[in-house]
Amino acid sequence: MNNVRNALVIAHYNKAGDLRQDTLDALPVLHRHFQKIILVSTQLNAEAEQNVPPYVDVHKRDNVGYDFYSYRQGIQTLIASGNDYQVTLMNTSFVITDPEKLCRQYVEQGIRRIDFDVYGLVKSHEIVEHLQSFLLTFSNRLMRDTVFVQWWDSMQALNARHEVIYAYELGLSRHLSASGYPLIAAMTGTSGTAIANPSHANYEALLDTFGILKIELIRDNPFHINLNRILAMAAHDDTFRRMVREALDN
Repeated sequence: MNNVRNALVIAHYNKAGDLRQDTLDALPVLHRHFQKIILVSTQLNAEAEQNVPPYVDVHKRDNVGYDFYSYRQGIQTLIASGNDYQVTLMNTSFVITDPEKLCRQYVEQGIRRIDFDVYGLVKSHEIVEHLQSFLLTFSNRLMRDTVFVQWWDSMQALNARHEVIYAYELGLSRHLSASGYPLIAAMTGTSGTAIANPSHANYEALLDTFGILKIELIRDNPFHINLNRILAMAAHDDTFRRMVREALDN
């Protein structure tokens, strides 16, 4: 696995066209682990684009289809380049509080060490079993699967969030499972629990082990989880407090 060329596709969205500081701070660390980085944005203002390092390829597109259409464009760009890549997809729906920790645990201890065709950070049982799409990786073997590539090529630009979740986030895992690819994840939630979404229910483990925090959790907290840990960290850590404040403006 160590000799496989790998690429990272980042799906970026920010209502003001900004690029958050935690994302910018993570790019040099990610660059040490990925041979190619593509940032696909639906709205990136001129100032933010100037701050993107030269080793990141920036693609801008119309704001349709949510993150999956950005993923699609990145995947199609990589395939068109003719290079044989393992491809990691990541969006900006989470704060990267510690990029070194994220790369160490997800890349070095995860996708570089285990045998897989699809590997996600989180497997959820909310609605149905699926890999959450905010961070997941496809092997180069899977990227050569013509049926898998056709799944992306046939994608339509759905513009209702719930439709995208059912058709593409849940649909991707359904398609992979039906094609015989096991859904492997670094963290797996437990079915039948009161809070089926492990990126919320297990946020402390994600924060401690992988150095990330989902923005939806701190912005909406739909499951009414006790966030005292986050409040305490924000009270004592200026950098963490800035990250949270900036994420809430996302």
